Amino acid sequence: MELLVPAVAETSHLPVVIEKAGQVIASQNVVLKPVRRIAVHILPHSHTDIGYTEIQTAIEKKQVQNLIDGMAAAKSTADYPEGARFVWNVEVLWAADLFLKRQMKPSAPPSSLR
Repeated sequence: MELLVPAVAETSHLPVVIEKAGQVIASQNVVLKPVRRIAVHILPHSHTDIGYTEIQTAIEKKQVQNLIDGMAAAKSTADYPEGARFVWNVEVLWAADLFLKRQMKPSAPPSSLR
């Protein structure tokens, strides 16, 4: 059985009683202790591991697409409050250089940057 209880600032005791059809079938005092509060930050991330998880050409496509998707997400959340906007960090400069080379060809407009 799982029971959620509020956080406590100091050690305290909580009596827990389980009843069935009006009869007490179990009871116990539970000791509640304060816990250290932590913040967990979840970061969007892609790992550059060329040739380890997939062939190089597939990794190149994935890295370029990650940048396109990241910029789209950043643009779509640009009017969100500070701290709620999508932020993307390129892990290696190679991916940014590859993106620029592939997206800035004179023969094709940079559609991902509109």
